[in-house]
Amino acid sequence: MCLLVYVTEILGGEQYVACSVVLPALCHLFRVMEPSDDDPVYVVRFKTVFTTDLTKRKDTTNLTWLKIS
Repeated sequence: MCLLVYVTEILGGEQYVACSVVLPALCHLFRVMEPSDDDPVYVVRFKTVFTTDLTKRKDTTNLTWLKIS
């Protein structure tokens, strides 16, 4: 999962994260984490758990401010 490492490194600022990076990263993660027919069962399970958790976290963010930035 090189993508997760990449996104984590982009978002992992020492003191803060630029808002303009968060929304595109969230959109990209939701897009690439959609299960496909070619995925093994364990990958489908991982993607499902990951997106469920990410959705809960997204629901508690201030999307209005992310869209403005």
